[in-house]
Amino acid sequence: MTTCASCGHEQGEGRFCSGCGAPVAPATTRDASATAVQPAVLPVSPAPTGVPAAGRRGVPGWLPWLLGWLVLAVVAAMVGWSLGSDPDAPSRSGAGSTDLPADAGDAGDAGDLGDVTGTATPDVPETAPANRSIDGDPVTYDAAHLLDGDPATAWRMPGDGTGAVLTFRLPGPTRLASVGLVNGYAKVDGPVDWYPRNRRVEAVTWGFDDGTTLRQDLIENPSMQTVAVDDVVTSSVTLTLTSVSAPGAEDGRDFTPVSDVRLIGVSD
Repeated sequence: MTTCASCGHEQGEGRFCSGCGAPVAPATTRDASATAVQPAVLPVSPAPTGVPAAGRRGVPGWLPWLLGWLVLAVVAAMVGWSLGSDPDAPSRSGAGSTDLPADAGDAGDAGDLGDVTGTATPDVPETAPANRSIDGDPVTYDAAHLLDGDPATAWRMPGDGTGAVLTFRLPGPTRLASVGLVNGYAKVDGPVDWYPRNRRVEAVTWGFDDGTTLRQDLIENPSMQTVAVDDVVTSSVTLTLTSVSAPGAEDGRDFTPVSDVRLIGVSD
């Protein structure tokens, strides 16, 4: 039942009040069982496989860009390395390598230069007798040791070798670029260093077929010491021991040794 809003008279069914005749608004009711409207939910497309989604929990948005830059940097570095490397460049190994002098004069095309020491035949004034190493192995001091490229072997003569002349005969005319020698006994025998225990050659004079000579002053160092030759063609080389030191201060051995000789040039 409802009441009239104008006079308060209880009303039955009808559109007008039975007491005062005023129109009566129809009663409205709410259906409690009506289903609430749910908001629409849009589907979310998954990120492509292998590509981290920007803003996803645990993956910062800048990370994909950083990874991309790192890949580009690695590729650029690999390309630069491959362009800068020279597969035809000769390797250097230190021991046994030949270092050609920069001031070799006009001694032929630098590409033709080589170590011609092994083609020479040595002639020496005197040779010390054989001995034995600390381990008891036999040791000789033949002239062939001058040309073997091994500083642990040597030619040596007894006493003071000042003024001694060594001769090296080449197979034919050779244009030399540099000459050199190891000016003592460079062998290290276990705990014993034989270089300071023998005499050392302090200066030499090189001679060639045309009569020219070249003086070389040497330092006390058991390594190969070379000097450039200025455009000389010769079939033989003489090596005069101009100055020799006193015997070694420690357990001094009265011998004059030369461990190696080096001749760099090209056949003319």
